[in-house]
Amino acid sequence: MGQLYKPEKLQNNAWITFHISFTDRTMFIFYFILFYREFAGLALDLLEHSYKTDDDLTQQLLTYELQNWSDQTCLSLAVSACHREFVAHTCCQILLTEMWMGGLRMRKYTSLKVRPDSSSVHVSIFA
Repeated sequence: MGQLYKPEKLQNNAWITFHISFTDRTMFIFYFILFYREFAGLALDLLEHSYKTDDDLTQQLLTYELQNWSDQTCLSLAVSACHREFVAHTCCQILLTEMWMGGLRMRKYTSLKVRPDSSSVHVSIFA
């Protein structure tokens, strides 16, 4: 690797220190991006496999609060990491839609009725 810029006032030791630290930072960023892509692909493959195996359990795992990760969920970690492919997966989209619509799974409860009462709200399922 050639020299980038060497001011005359800097001594050789200072230039070597600057050059090594610049190289280390560049390699750190390179490896960080490399590992990010590898583990993002592994996370997406694991999500796809678990969704095909059991979609309800997969949705529970996506919303489980992880104590070692400041009580964040897998879904919130994926959003924080800007993992768009993970969040765009069918399982995550169904889960987000259910959260947005109030948690009612209309495909299971097609005849759900909500009856207001004077003291509380009753939910009845009519077959």
